[in-house]
Amino acid sequence: MLFLKEWSRRFGEIQNTVDIIMFCLCTFAVFLNVSVIHSALRLFQKNFDTIHVYIISMTIADLLIVSCMMLESLDRLFLFLTRLPCSALHFIGWMSWSASSLSLVLLNSDKLLYFCFPLHYRIIKSVRRTVKLCLFVWILSCCFVSYVWLSNILNIGPSKYFVRCSTSLNTGKLHIFTFYTLLVCVLPIFSSLIVSCHLLRLMSRKRRHSLRTTLQITSSTSSEEQITLAPAFTRKVRSLVFIFITTVWTAISLLPYRVFVLAQYNYLDTMLADICGWKALWLSQLGWLLHYLLKLNPIVNPCITAFIYHPYRMDFAKRLNRHFHSSTRTQEEAEL
Repeated sequence: MLFLKEWSRRFGEIQNTVDIIMFCLCTFAVFLNVSVIHSALRLFQKNFDTIHVYIISMTIADLLIVSCMMLESLDRLFLFLTRLPCSALHFIGWMSWSASSLSLVLLNSDKLLYFCFPLHYRIIKSVRRTVKLCLFVWILSCCFVSYVWLSNILNIGPSKYFVRCSTSLNTGKLHIFTFYTLLVCVLPIFSSLIVSCHLLRLMSRKRRHSLRTTLQITSSTSSEEQITLAPAFTRKVRSLVFIFITTVWTAISLLPYRVFVLAQYNYLDTMLADICGWKALWLSQLGWLLHYLLKLNPIVNPCITAFIYHPYRMDFAKRLNRHFHSSTRTQEEAEL
């Protein structure tokens, strides 16, 4: 029993250290998300590709989430948030999580439509419709979370994790919470993962077909014409690889905690009364670890966009190069 108390005390110290680290990571993620939005706007003005609209929608959601996470980390350390700001913080966070998941579904659906119906894609899809879809996703997320709040499904206050600004489920509302989590958090990510894997399989099949076609026309086609075929196919591969990595990372970071929460409220809470303290402690710490894995999602997302997706990586490199040359020129002028 004494060992459990000592371990709980040390675990509280670990939580404080992790909160400080998360605050620093969130601060970095805020600037990176703003930079990704700036790059997306610049790239969208160049080619009006709808993928940038979806990236803007998801990155705005990540920006709001990391901003809320910064305040949550500070509140866990200093306990300065009252009930109303805490409720607003969680409302914005829930709405942003929902909008991010649904925007990912739209992004995968857009590419699926492009590869399955390439001739009709330009007729069906347009920039205006894409913007309307993203706005609809945000409005739908806001309405859904508003219903959760107005129905008094959640209680804002202390929870079993000893956090003052946190949410806990009110009694008799489990079915609504389960429906919300499945519909907005689990199913969109799971369906996006299936669609993304299917798209990658389609792309690999088209790549093999393209290689066979290239080998067949090598004798009758000039090398210059073959080179002109490559950039369009390369852009498709790059965008699909980016979407696949983003979707897989979202599934890895979000789904375990969502499933754990559903299992906890539906099964584990009734089991905890019948098991010993050690097992209950390990289950609570497992939930804590999965929760922080979920919190890493909006921090890593802009890194994937900025450093893996080729157009954004090139835009970042150009801006850094321009900034480096301007600072070097200013330093040389100052020396003169």
